[in-house]
Amino acid sequence: MVPRRGDVLTVTPWLAPIVWAGTFDPQIIDEAPDAVPTNVTMAAGRQLRVIKVPKYSRWQEISMRRMEFIQKAIDEEDIRRRANYIFCVDVDMRFHSRVGAEILGRLVAVLNPWLHKSDRAQFSYERREISAAHIPAGKGDFYYAGGFFGGAVGEVYGLVAACRAGVEADRAAGVEARWQEESHVNRYLLSNKPTKVLSPEYNTMMRR
Repeated sequence: MVPRRGDVLTVTPWLAPIVWAGTFDPQIIDEAPDAVPTNVTMAAGRQLRVIKVPKYSRWQEISMRRMEFIQKAIDEEDIRRRANYIFCVDVDMRFHSRVGAEILGRLVAVLNPWLHKSDRAQFSYERREISAAHIPAGKGDFYYAGGFFGGAVGEVYGLVAACRAGVEADRAAGVEARWQEESHVNRYLLSNKPTKVLSPEYNTMMRR
């Protein structure tokens, strides 16, 4: 048994686990046959496919169009049939340590590295009521990162479809959410609680 850490929160109020280093045994999770579904085993000869996306002059526009690109990829690349899980990660993220089967879950979110120690009043939610990403003052559980989320393909499809609809509603209303698609991710996860939360160790900003 790996002892649970006492210095961090390891479970949400709705009893979803929060995964931190030291709260699981990587060997058991990655190697025990009863602990990992057989359908996540990578087959020999797997391929990496690059799906190009349009270039935009504003990084905010690229960020806001992310949900559209993911939704289209799931539809057009037959990902529902090819995969059980899909994870969406910023393209410039560098992996400095192992990331294994401990991240798998039905709907997985990652705590934002800058705000995970902050009080809810300090979370940078979208507070303007005109935006579809609006979260009222006093509401909210955690502040999640927009650059790393995933889970079962159907659950992720529901998230990106809802966030895309929110972005498009904002565009029609002439408003841009405070943190673009991240604001919409946080709004969606307020109503659709993640079944697993990853610590900010999975999305820490590294200084060069």
